[in-house]
Formats: sequence, structure tokens, C-alpha cells
Amino acid sequence: MLLLPAALQTNVSPAANVT
Repeated sequence: MLLLPAALQTNVSPAANVT
């Protein structure tokens, strides 16, 4: 998820933004 854009991270799971 780190390599994906912030928008996609939020789309998959809001918590991914922190990771």
C-alpha cells in the first residue's frame, strides 16, 4: 500500500494511510 497513491490507500482502507 505504501507504493500506491494516498487516494487508493484510503479507498482500500483508511488505516492504510498511517501505514
